[in-house]
Amino acid sequence: MAGIGDVRDGITVQGLALASKQYASEGGSIGEVLSNVKAVVPAPVLDELILALPRLMGDVIELTGMDDEHCVKVEGVVSIYVGVGVTAGVFLGWGDTT
Repeated sequence: MAGIGDVRDGITVQGLALASKQYASEGGSIGEVLSNVKAVVPAPVLDELILALPRLMGDVIELTGMDDEHCVKVEGVVSIYVGVGVTAGVFLGWGDTT
């Protein structure tokens, strides 16, 4: 996405880039769901980095016995959004006429 700002005070240019990634899982308990998270569209190196935390949390929940084993089915979806924005401007000193 790109754009040009309000030209009454000067000239600005803006740019923005966004990326998203989705993960899904299901299981019989919350710990199982966290341990079984998989990418909807795989990206091998990135997925290993991102999935380390939910897998670790799932293992901790199961090992400590804090999990609710009475669930029939638990489903989960995780969406991750990353964005980068850049703005540059030149203010030339002309007056705002409004």
